[in-house]
Amino acid sequence: MSHYRSNYHRRGDIIEHPLLIDYGPIPGWVILAIIGVISISFFSYQVWKATRLVMIGKPDNRFDNWPARIKEVATGWLGQKKVLEDRIAGGIHVLMFWGFLMLSTDMFDLATANWFSHNLLPAIVKGPWNLMVETGYTIALVGCMAALIRRVIFTPDKLKGKSQLEGNVILLLIMTITVTSFFVEAGEQGVSSTYEPIGAWVAETIAPSTNVVVGAYWAHMLAIATFLFLIPLSKHMHLVMAFPNVFFHDMRPMATMEPMQVGEDGKAVLLDDLDVESFGTVNYTDLTWRNLIDGWACTSCARCQDVCPAYASGKSLNPMQIIHDVRNYANDNYTTLMAGETPEQDIIAKFGEDSIWACTTCHACVEACPIYIDHVPKLTDARRHLMMERMEFDE
Repeated sequence: MSHYRSNYHRRGDIIEHPLLIDYGPIPGWVILAIIGVISISFFSYQVWKATRLVMIGKPDNRFDNWPARIKEVATGWLGQKKVLEDRIAGGIHVLMFWGFLMLSTDMFDLATANWFSHNLLPAIVKGPWNLMVETGYTIALVGCMAALIRRVIFTPDKLKGKSQLEGNVILLLIMTITVTSFFVEAGEQGVSSTYEPIGAWVAETIAPSTNVVVGAYWAHMLAIATFLFLIPLSKHMHLVMAFPNVFFHDMRPMATMEPMQVGEDGKAVLLDDLDVESFGTVNYTDLTWRNLIDGWACTSCARCQDVCPAYASGKSLNPMQIIHDVRNYANDNYTTLMAGETPEQDIIAKFGEDSIWACTTCHACVEACPIYIDHVPKLTDARRHLMMERMEFDE
């Protein structure tokens, strides 16, 4: 972003950025530093906490075949190929996802009073960079408005009767971030109608006052800080965990079951030669670290629920809830798990035996998931324990 217009706050003859204005006895940069430290620290702590809960899972070698994994990240995470299989909801999500990728570097400019664009970016890059950022804000706003209309007016059946507060609050924050950006642009001197057309239109048509532009700047920064608070506490943690979930997904043929123990030769150990404390999964730490990431990567899109034959027939299994159970169980028992102890309730009780037995192992949920979650292994490994340790069978 460029120099600000003459109707901005002045100190002598110098036009100042909102970040450099003193608000009473407190400089603007101090206010932003306080907001940033609090929000970034909270966000970082929650991500660190989730990472610890993931890494206590069993070992799982997912560092093979890097070229194929990088390709899948390019098409599945960046290209959103599986998200776009749902053309309406997927298209809306892609607008917001790609929009945020394009506008993300503007945070450096906003937080440094334009030092990023004035001193770091080469002059030849500034125009195209401004256009990329403006495009990002625009398509994110379009996606946000479409999502709100879909949720509030054309509510899908799977959302009816359920609280939409969390999702709607996030969408309103995104709308605040995008709309205020155009008012901040309008306060710049020489805002380009070529590279920042909406900002230029706001400057010419609305001509916001200094107070409006300064207010828009702080509303923008507060919305970002609030967003950072809410990401790790909500389904939007997938913004952090979707990338590793896609990169480390199971590249073997679908429905391949993991042996209970693998020998040094890479082959499954025979039943009589097994050296394991218990069969299958009964505790949280019996799941592999890759299986545990799923709990934080889930977007709650309910595509797995929509295609599950057990759920459709009225049985107790909801594959999306199984994934939510992993995360909820971990958070509820954080202190116990981090102390290396076993919670009173095991993971089988959290899933529910009826749900475990209801799975048909058709893998429709795995196929439908846009971020490569493995629902079925969690259930089949729990079945192993029920059958081989407790001698319990489905009736």
